[in-house]
Amino acid sequence: MLHYVKCGILLSIYGPLIGVVQVKFQNNSQTPFETHNMLMIMSVIAFSTSTLLAFRLFIYTTTTKLPSIYYTIVSSVVFFLAVLAPLSLVLVLFVLPRLVWIGYTIVCVLFVTVVTYNFMDYKSLLGNRASATWKVIKWLKMRR
Repeated sequence: MLHYVKCGILLSIYGPLIGVVQVKFQNNSQTPFETHNMLMIMSVIAFSTSTLLAFRLFIYTTTTKLPSIYYTIVSSVVFFLAVLAPLSLVLVLFVLPRLVWIGYTIVCVLFVTVVTYNFMDYKSLLGNRASATWKVIKWLKMRR
């Protein structure tokens, strides 16, 4: 349940950040979609996808039992997208258009961090299952 609170807090930051972006680009001749095209598109897609996935995950987990590995994967994707949406807007605010590669680097590092964290969690899950399986195999050999 804490996962939903974290995602809700991150996604609630999105609205005020949109207002700050509008104020920053108010007197400019270019829009944020012209200066930071990919970051803005990434932000809009991440916000809409994370909102829909979080809602769907909440509805699905309250009605049926989702296997733990699927829940872990989907909740990690939701959390990554919930972080990516406001982060992209912050990068639009503070990164100059000619240095936009810094923003892409930050997003890639964030993605690698999330994938690594989840892989380590999944690997420990597989490690526990593998050790339990070997214990059963040894027990069966000893019974013969």
